[in-house]
Amino acid sequence: MASQPTLQLDLCAIPGGVPPNGQASNLDNPESLGPTLIALSILMIVWSLLFTVARLYVNKSKLRWADYFTVVAFVLGLVYTGLVLSVSKYARHLWDIPACWYTGVYMQILFAQATILGPVIFFSKSAIFLLYLQLFPTGIPQGLRVAIYAGLFLTFCTCWAGIPLSAYFSAPHAGQPWTALITNGQPARAIPWTIVQGVMSLFLDIYLFILPLPTLFKLRLSTQRQMGLLLAFATAFMGIVTSIVGLSFRTQLQTTNDVSWKQGQLFICIIVENSLAIIVGSMPALGNFIAVHAPESALVKALGLKGRSGSSSKSDSYGPHPERKWKKWPLGSSPGSVAWPRHNNNSTQWSDPKWDTPSPPQYSLNDITHLRLETGGQNPNIKPGDSRLVRAVEVGQELYPRSIV
Repeated sequence: MASQPTLQLDLCAIPGGVPPNGQASNLDNPESLGPTLIALSILMIVWSLLFTVARLYVNKSKLRWADYFTVVAFVLGLVYTGLVLSVSKYARHLWDIPACWYTGVYMQILFAQATILGPVIFFSKSAIFLLYLQLFPTGIPQGLRVAIYAGLFLTFCTCWAGIPLSAYFSAPHAGQPWTALITNGQPARAIPWTIVQGVMSLFLDIYLFILPLPTLFKLRLSTQRQMGLLLAFATAFMGIVTSIVGLSFRTQLQTTNDVSWKQGQLFICIIVENSLAIIVGSMPALGNFIAVHAPESALVKALGLKGRSGSSSKSDSYGPHPERKWKKWPLGSSPGSVAWPRHNNNSTQWSDPKWDTPSPPQYSLNDITHLRLETGGQNPNIKPGDSRLVRAVEVGQELYPRSIV
């Protein structure tokens, strides 16, 4: 008996889905979100890198937990973005994707994306919570402190819970190949969790947005400083809007027949949202960086930042002028026996010939220190938890060796 011929199917000529009525599959040159996804990803990487590097440069002498969390968030976000870009060709309508593209490798990439997303969100949002603790280290109201730690705990629970869920829904069970996930519908059962994750992410964005407002409303800031805060909060509000749009796409994944297109839209929202969280948390440091290295720029003047040309500023400390040198107090003398300097704008004139250098090191207070003074955080007469404004002043400070202030 003659053997029956084997039917050979070219999966690359078969679309991955059925097009809607009135439309036809286009496997050659279809509409795609790929270029938009790639362009926005590169743009957000560049901006996130700029803000992160500026933050590390400004705080290099005294890095805090918020700085370390920002670095981890950027690195993990970079990995997540790379995984998304590796499948950017799938960001088209389902009926325009060749069936041969759906392989075990593709499912492995989706699993890696789902697993790493939670830590990316955790570190980017936690860095902002930690920044709040850094801004108000001593005079922070007890209620605000509890709210910050509660937000950190909620962020941890929400984000890290996604790892075991991804392992269950987005990876094959024992004895199954990765290709089994293409047809068994197991990854689709994780969509309700992605909606929950989107809801919690939106809640945390709003929570981070309103958390410092009661304290900031008590400050009597200049119009220019208010504009600087407005810029930071406007960027944070953009993150909230992006989170809302992303939640909408997560919800549509449950009912749509065009999963790949909605998935591409969701990837864009996630990348933008995570990048904005890094940018918002690093804005104070970048403002300080610009004020030091471009003190006469239009941005510094517009935002009311004080130009500090030639000085080295830290996030929580003072820095000496790198080019100025000074001598120690003469032995046997005291601050009262040596002439004090006379200041004229940024110059210093000394009336005592023992000082053979033009000026001592210059120390400047950065924006975070100003904010602490304005909230009363450094005033010993204010009880802990009392953030009432006593007086908002611009402070200039210099250090003299062996002096007692």
